[in-house]
Amino acid sequence: MAKPNILLRAKRKKALESFQAKRYDEALALFQGICQADRMDADARMSCGAIAGLRGDHAQAEAYCRQALAIDPKMPGAHLNLGIALRNQGKFAEACQSF
Repeated sequence: MAKPNILLRAKRKKALESFQAKRYDEALALFQGICQADRMDADARMSCGAIAGLRGDHAQAEAYCRQALAIDPKMPGAHLNLGIALRNQGKFAEACQSF
């Protein structure tokens, strides 16, 4: 039986491939599975936020990015994606703090 971290690495690779191929539904499902398996995976949460933003669900993008930043407060990509999500919701003052 494969170790869980090996399975998560394989799932992450497939999720990234799906994301790059713009198969966002598939990528989101895979990243969400990673989030469930590893509650401390900030990268997977940031990726979910990026996908939510690309789909126009800026409130959900904000939520995922805030989850990522709660795990890793210095994550540049999560700050950027949070700022974009906030800007797209008209929360300009908050967005400026994220950039």
